[in-house]
Amino acid sequence: MDRRDKDTTKASKEDEEALKNFWRIVSDVDKRIKELESKLSTLPRVDEEGTSECPFAEDLYAQKEEAEENLSRLLPILQEFISLLDREVSRCQHNLDRIRSGADNLANPEAKRRFQAAEWAQKQEYLRAVEDRRTADYLLEKAAVVLKRAQSKKFPGRKPQRKGSFTKTSFETSDADEDKEKPPLDKELEGVLSVGSVQ
Repeated sequence: MDRRDKDTTKASKEDEEALKNFWRIVSDVDKRIKELESKLSTLPRVDEEGTSECPFAEDLYAQKEEAEENLSRLLPILQEFISLLDREVSRCQHNLDRIRSGADNLANPEAKRRFQAAEWAQKQEYLRAVEDRRTADYLLEKAAVVLKRAQSKKFPGRKPQRKGSFTKTSFETSDADEDKEKPPLDKELEGVLSVGSVQ
């Protein structure tokens, strides 16, 4: 065992296991942010009584609130990683400082080469830890901005409820009932025409 092994430290097993889940949570939060942004972009105008020219306005607002709740539930989990990431950055910085200090006291070329290799590896680990910390900060800040926008776009007077007029299930159910009495060609033509009407 050489000196750099004695002076440097490894993450605890608990931290290592937790860090394995970090990017899964990052992916989930990013997905939920994009989902909420998408829901916000489709909200129709409603008046003070909750009426709108859009026949499924309340459904859209209900979907927005569901997306808002889904994102809000994930943020405390991501927030818990902050202290872990801070420990990881500090650990990597400590290791890097110790390796550099040890290398300065060496005269043997082979020993210096080993310390330089260790320094490079530790620097990459440090940079990853810093990037993870910045990613967490970025997502928390972005989520806060999107949630603030979402909270400013409330359905007037009450919590919106899904009425079933604009859901995948309702479309599938109605299509299935109507298709029972239609020949295959009629079904195919209806599919083409319905796609054209959406455009």
